[in-house]
Amino acid sequence: MAKISRSKKAEADVDEWYRNEFSRAIFGDKRLSDRLIKVAKDLSEHPTMPINQASGDWNSTKGAYRFFDNENVNPVAILEPHFENTMKRMMSHEVVLSIQDTTTFNYSSHESLQLGPIGKEGTNGILQHNTLAVSEDGLPLGLLDQITWIRPSEEEVTTNQKLSLEEREIIRWIKSLENSVARTQHHSNVVSVNDRESDFYEFYDRAETLNAQYLIRLKHNREIEESRKGAKFYLQDQPVAVTYDICVPRRTGDYAERTATVELRYAPMTVYAPDDLEESAIHDEIKMYGIHVREINPPEGIEAIEWFLVSNVAVSNIKDALERVRWYLLRWTIEVYHKSEKSCCSSEDCRLETDERMLNFLAVNSVIAWRVLFVTYIARQQPEAPAEVILSPTEVKVLEGANNLKLPKPTKIKTVQQAVAALGKLGGHMGRKNDKAPGIITVCRGMMRLNDFMYGVFLAPKLKA
Repeated sequence: MAKISRSKKAEADVDEWYRNEFSRAIFGDKRLSDRLIKVAKDLSEHPTMPINQASGDWNSTKGAYRFFDNENVNPVAILEPHFENTMKRMMSHEVVLSIQDTTTFNYSSHESLQLGPIGKEGTNGILQHNTLAVSEDGLPLGLLDQITWIRPSEEEVTTNQKLSLEEREIIRWIKSLENSVARTQHHSNVVSVNDRESDFYEFYDRAETLNAQYLIRLKHNREIEESRKGAKFYLQDQPVAVTYDICVPRRTGDYAERTATVELRYAPMTVYAPDDLEESAIHDEIKMYGIHVREINPPEGIEAIEWFLVSNVAVSNIKDALERVRWYLLRWTIEVYHKSEKSCCSSEDCRLETDERMLNFLAVNSVIAWRVLFVTYIARQQPEAPAEVILSPTEVKVLEGANNLKLPKPTKIKTVQQAVAALGKLGGHMGRKNDKAPGIITVCRGMMRLNDFMYGVFLAPKLKA
C-alpha cells in the first residue's frame, strides 16, 4: 500500500466526525453516501456561506445540488445514522431528557419557493419539530427524532371542518414520543420534557400506554380528583416546601438572564380525562405529580415567572421536586439548538428551489447545528475531557499554533475547555476574567477560522511541489 502523505493523513483525520454521523446513511447507492459526507463537510466548514461558496468549486456545487435533488435522498435517510449515534451516546448517561419543541424557517423572501404560512400574517416557510437528547448535566447528545412539514396554504384550509387528532398539527408531539420510545427501548430512564403545547390529554394517555416518562408544563387548569378548583389552584394551595434561587435564561426582547428567587410547592394528584375524551381515552384517569414554581419579588417591570409542571416520575420529597425543576430548566437547551440552526448555520438563507431539496438541506444542517452546540456545551459540562473528543489531533495542533501567535509563552491545548476557549478567541471572544464562556455563535466563528487554517495546512505541501 502506498504511503499516505502527512497532508492526506491529516485530511482523513479531520473527516472522522462527518463519517461517524453520516457514513451509514442508506440511499441504495454508495456514491450518494459518499456525496453526503462531502456535502456535510463543506457545509460544516462554512456554515454561514451559501452552498456554492461553501462547496468551493463548480463540480462540488453541482454534486451538492444533485444530491439534494436526488429522488432516493430524503431527510429520514440522512438523519438515521445520527439518530443511531445519539442512542449510543445516551448509553453512558443514567438519565436522559428527551426534549421536544417546534421551530419555523422563514422563507418569505424566497420568491421562487411557494410554501405555507408559518405564523405571522404574510410569512411563509417550513416547520420543524425536533426531539433533542440532553444529559442530566445539560450536554446535548444529539437528535432522537425530527418531523418537518409544510402547512397547506390558507386557501386550502377548510376552517369549519372539525379535524381528528391525526389530522391536527399537535399529533407531532405524540409521533415524536412514539419514535423516541422506539429508538430508546434499551435505555430505561428517558424523560420527555415539553412545554405547554404538549399539554393535551391524548399525549398523557399515549405516554401511559407506552410506559413513557414525561415532565410537562401545564397550560390548562385540569380537572383532578383532589380539588374542584382544578390542578393549578390545588397546587397553589399547597404549603411552600422550599424557597431558593434559580437562573432564568435570557429572553430576547423581554429580559436578560437573571437570578430569580422562587417558592416551590408540590403534591401528587389524579388527572381526569376531559368529558369529550372519556370514551376514546384508554386511561380515564392518570396519576401524576404536580409542581408549582412561582417567583417572589421580581424586578420592576418584569412579570414574575410561574410554572405549573406535571410528571409521572415520582416526586416523593423536596430533592425530587428540585430535580424536576432542574430538568425543566434544561428544556431551554433546545431553544439554543434552534438558534444554532438559524444563526450559526444560516438555514433561512438557503435558496434551493423545491420543497424536497430544502427539506434535505435542512436535515444535513440539523446535524451540523447539533455539532456546534455539542462543542460549545461540552466545555461547560465536561471541561477536563481530552480536546480530541471534539477536535482531531491535527486540528488541536493547528489550534495551538493559532492560539500561541499572540501569547508570550506557548500553551498546550489538552482539554475541551482549553480548546473551546481557543476557538472562542478565534471567533472574537475576549476571554477576560469575568467574561462568560464563549457562546454558540462565537464558537461557530472560531470553528470556521480553524477550518480556514486547516485548508492552509493541506494546501502548503502542494505549494512546495
